[in-house]
Amino acid sequence: MSYGISSTVVEPADRIQYFLLLLAATALMIFPIWTVSVLPWSDFGDHMARMYILRHYSEVPVFRQYYEITHLPLPNLAMDLIIPPMLGAINPYIAAKLFVSLSVIVFAIAVDQFGRAVHGAPTWLAIAAAFFFYNSLLLYGFVNYIWSVALFLLTAAAWLVFDRKHSMTAGLLALIAGSATYLAHLAGFFFLCVFIGLMTILGVVRARRVSIWNVAGFLPLVPGMAAYVRLGAAKGDVGTIQWGSITTKAIHAGVLIAGYSWWMDALTVGGLLFVIATVLRQGKLGGNGALLAIGGVFVLAFCAFPSNFHTGSDADTRFIMPAGLLLVLGLTVRMPKNSARPIYWLLVGTFALRIVLMDFYWQRADRISEEQLGLLRRVEEDSRICPMPFLPQTRTEAKIRGALMHLAGYAVIDRHAISGATFAVPGQQPLQHRVPLPYLQATPETTVANVNWPQLFANYDYIWIYHGSSLILDFLDTHASLRGEAGDGRLYRVGVAAYHGSP
Repeated sequence: MSYGISSTVVEPADRIQYFLLLLAATALMIFPIWTVSVLPWSDFGDHMARMYILRHYSEVPVFRQYYEITHLPLPNLAMDLIIPPMLGAINPYIAAKLFVSLSVIVFAIAVDQFGRAVHGAPTWLAIAAAFFFYNSLLLYGFVNYIWSVALFLLTAAAWLVFDRKHSMTAGLLALIAGSATYLAHLAGFFFLCVFIGLMTILGVVRARRVSIWNVAGFLPLVPGMAAYVRLGAAKGDVGTIQWGSITTKAIHAGVLIAGYSWWMDALTVGGLLFVIATVLRQGKLGGNGALLAIGGVFVLAFCAFPSNFHTGSDADTRFIMPAGLLLVLGLTVRMPKNSARPIYWLLVGTFALRIVLMDFYWQRADRISEEQLGLLRRVEEDSRICPMPFLPQTRTEAKIRGALMHLAGYAVIDRHAISGATFAVPGQQPLQHRVPLPYLQATPETTVANVNWPQLFANYDYIWIYHGSSLILDFLDTHASLRGEAGDGRLYRVGVAAYHGSP
């Protein structure tokens, strides 16, 4: 940056520095993935169980007994299309890390390419936006969703070039990327529909006419829309709607910066507020008005949407990431050079520190997961296991143990066990239940009296329970056979023959 005023648009002389910094940020985000044995995210274990079943379906009779595979163009297939082919040559635990590492790389490329398409050159803010990969939805294991957001950005980047230059190459790339966005996850495809629709309307209003290029701009949406319409009844339960409280909405608003503890969040929020205050005081803001407006529309959609919608949870929260990305990548900031550099390094450093702190908590989570995996590996081959994890009520400890919610999925991989929690939801996954098993999600309200024990004992061979109440543990000690315990976890052998009465 050779001028007295610095801009968020990267000057030609600084392209190498930008590339190296983007590469370093990407490497930093990949590093924690390889420091743990099990990725510490809530849903990920049972997603990996599905990957393993899809790959070995024809080889393991018990998989064919309990599941069937539907071959449909479902809008939630990022993992299902990429990981199973990898399992022919790679250990599932390694394949999981390779897939997530690839996810980081694709996301970083996406923010870079979208920033270039918007500004005509790289933007320093793309590096900050790349850190949005580490958001609260990732900690739930919503990796398909994050893939769809990355592909949404790549499609939008190609679409912007096509809209500006009418390039057939860019149009073809947008068509291919738009189809991939649909297959990755429906949320990203919905964002793309909104983006193209609003950008087209704004373009028509400016030009005061409709051209053939405006119509052609909708072509990237056609394959996805056609595939979705063809699903028909296979879309699943699209009618379930649940609204969250105002408190829940406020908590979800922090999805891009929330961590594991209040002090971790305080460091992140404090750093970002200082950056924002300095920019507002010393800098001059500008940007792409259309993108900033669409980002604002996504914010409004977050405020208006229910929490559960169209078979998906946290439906409202999913609007925060595209809103944040458009608002950040659509900005241009100009500041005095002596202020711009240190404030930018503080911005990047704040996000980098958050990654380091994440890894600290992941190490704690990994020790607990490894401890409980030792129990789960004691189950017999081809057995059926009912997971019953009770998480602590405090925010930090509950998040650290979040992976336990679906940790039994790794017993599917290690022991060919059948877990009652494996994801096989109609309209979401190609794996479907042939023989449904009763699934019990343990909550603080779960007591001995409100569990259908005869049903569980009749359908499962093992119950793995974590942090159970003394009353539930006493009941299982009386009516089942304890096969092992580690930390707060216990493994019980159950079955009809083991059940001796009612609670």
